[in-house]
Amino acid sequence: MDAKNATMKKYLISILSLFFMGIFVASCSKNKSPKPVPARNPSKNSGLTVVPAGHDDSSAQKSTLKMENDELRIILVFPNGAAAKAGFHAGDVLLAGAGTDINNEDDLAMLLKRAGHRKVVFEVRSEGKLLTHALDTSTPGWLVLSGDMFKGFLLNRIQSKKKHEKPNSGPAHELNFPSYDGKTIHLDSLQGHPVAILFWGTFQKDSYEHLKAFDKTCNGLYEKGLKCISVNTLELFTMVKKTKEYARELARVRKEIFDKYPILVDMFMESEAFFGVEKVPSLLLLDKTGNIVRRHDGPYEHPYEDMQKVFSSIRLENR
Repeated sequence: MDAKNATMKKYLISILSLFFMGIFVASCSKNKSPKPVPARNPSKNSGLTVVPAGHDDSSAQKSTLKMENDELRIILVFPNGAAAKAGFHAGDVLLAGAGTDINNEDDLAMLLKRAGHRKVVFEVRSEGKLLTHALDTSTPGWLVLSGDMFKGFLLNRIQSKKKHEKPNSGPAHELNFPSYDGKTIHLDSLQGHPVAILFWGTFQKDSYEHLKAFDKTCNGLYEKGLKCISVNTLELFTMVKKTKEYARELARVRKEIFDKYPILVDMFMESEAFFGVEKVPSLLLLDKTGNIVRRHDGPYEHPYEDMQKVFSSIRLENR
């Protein structure tokens, strides 16, 4: 009987121990800080929504310019450059070079500088495919743009309230823009000749009509010393939104409309600050000393006839 009572007593002690242990654990669980839930990785889709001025954001038809922050996109490949010969195309995204990730212009510049003239194998994303191309030059012949640079440009543009002057006289600012054909153009080297500069944009009927008239006028006055330059400008948003289409259109213009004289590409729309160009087409005339003597903002009513009249007002080399 005593043995039976002892066994029963041990059993009850075990039950009570488990009961109080459960209460103690539950109490500790309530006082313990909850385990943090891992944050979700932010979406890499950092597209920018552009709403036309004067429209409500909720009702306006929106245009989204998609560029990831760490994306480094080839905007344009010059036709005679090393990049074109190596197989790079507009719209390709540079991912890495020589085994090193590339996220922005600084990464690329440092990589090319270190490489010198040694061959560098690049990894690119092209139309959903991962490809490799090799370059053995520090001057590829392309225009590239990162998401960070693009957004920085937009932010600066939004915050800046500076009004651009439209110079009608005085020395013209240097043309610090790359040539579509890979040639370097400096206004200083053209001194001694009058210079005509036409600012224009792709996918614009007025610009194309003026380019044709400009080409025809320049042909007639070339032997008399007139130097003609065209500047493709105010196009950054088109370059980002329709990169491949923009590159194809620029190539078409070069082949079919304006095939003789330089085409400079003003990617960051600096013609606004340098020359006060706020609309295209616009025309600027410089005398033989590099000073601005005439300007016309916007399209002419009769491009060829009007250009003939304007160009007759500047003094040509053999006069």
